Amino acid sequence: MPIISTSILSANFTCLKEEIERIRNTDMLHIDVMDGIFVPNLTFGQVIVKTTKNILRDLNLKILSDVHLMLVNPHEHIKEFYELGADSITFHYEAYRNIEKCNKTIKFIKNFGIKAGIAINPETYLPEEELNILLTEGKPDILLIMGVHPGYSGQKFINEVFEKIKNIKKIVDECNSAKNLDIKVAVDGGVKFWNVDKIIENGADIVVMGSEIFEGNPDENILKIKNK
Repeated sequence: MPIISTSILSANFTCLKEEIERIRNTDMLHIDVMDGIFVPNLTFGQVIVKTTKNILRDLNLKILSDVHLMLVNPHEHIKEFYELGADSITFHYEAYRNIEKCNKTIKFIKNFGIKAGIAINPETYLPEEELNILLTEGKPDILLIMGVHPGYSGQKFINEVFEKIKNIKKIVDECNSAKNLDIKVAVDGGVKFWNVDKIIENGADIVVMGSEIFEGNPDENILKIKNK
């Protein structure tokens, strides 16, 4: 059964509490933070993360908040987002393009007692040797594969990413087995009802979805995906 992470980027922010209540069956909330520099768009900041955490507490919902940082110098913002209630923080490999710096940032996040994720863009290729170092030395909790170029909404899933998921999942499974790890493969961007089956079949443990979930009955949509 896949883990569902619902992106609140597609929620109606004029009634955010009601929107979150509609997705009470989700496993995680995915909160995109964009600075307008690392990616073109500018989105949520600290206020939304704090507000979302307060809403979850008011509704007595035990849903994890995963903050996806699409920022330059993400290490400068990690402590603040942790203090605001992030249960998991994901940053991009492309923010550093250096395995040592990425591993250092993963460990920095995990030192706060929360989960750490690292995202890889569609065009980014990491040789298996480097990926193994990232996984076995950095030990992220989540490896997030982007299905679209980050920063633009409404993009279609890039078909070449299907094979990328399959290849990375194989390496992740080998590292998990050899080092007794529990790294999850997540996929974000362009995940729809028409392709989610194939994304899961190719190895995604976590799927990030937004607009498809909020259309119609969100909880029914979530359960439909979980039953795949």
